[in-house]
Amino acid sequence: MRYTNLLLTLTLTSDFYLYADDAKLFSFIKTMEYSATLQKDLDSLTQWMEIWLLRLNIGKCKAISYSRRPELNTNYSISGVTVENIEYMKDLGVTFDNKLKFDKHINNKINAAYQMLGIVKRNLSPNIINH
Repeated sequence: MRYTNLLLTLTLTSDFYLYADDAKLFSFIKTMEYSATLQKDLDSLTQWMEIWLLRLNIGKCKAISYSRRPELNTNYSISGVTVENIEYMKDLGVTFDNKLKFDKHINNKINAAYQMLGIVKRNLSPNIINH
């Protein structure tokens, strides 16, 4: 049974995305009240998981804020444990940073291409390279 489908029955103010066994809870934070609402939704989600006897790996939970207003960046917690704030994250193969720049993503792709080029060059016979 997939519990993630049951998340759809949970009433939250914040939006969320489900993909396989992952869930992303998010909200557009305009004021600190919106931040408090997001924390309440995290608490509701935690309570829902306890009812269904599900455990959450809090170590895998991360928070990222896309903002030019650092005063709105707040700390969130799950079951009393502060969720780690990060500056970038990889989601479905794309690396996003907190300024929505793709420098890290581009550099990762360039490095992967160079690694692949090195593998190809090492495994081609010298006769093919010289012709």
